[in-house]
Amino acid sequence: MSNQSEFIYHITTADQWEKAKSVGFYEADSLAVEGFIHCSTEDQVAGGLGRYFQGQKGLVKMKINRQKKDRPVIF
Repeated sequence: MSNQSEFIYHITTADQWEKAKSVGFYEADSLAVEGFIHCSTEDQVAGGLGRYFQGQKGLVKMKINRQKKDRPVIF
């Protein structure tokens, strides 16, 4: 994978993560609205937290192995 990390990251709320565990899959709100799930490289996570989740507590940072996902990753 040249200079790309093996992992990408997605931030969600603990409530959304608990719901995903109870139904057996995770689906971000952005998938229905925008057609994709927002993910970040490790160095982009802090900026995303500051921009979209400022002041929120109870967040979950998902670590996703890029080789195990079944959709393309576009940066």
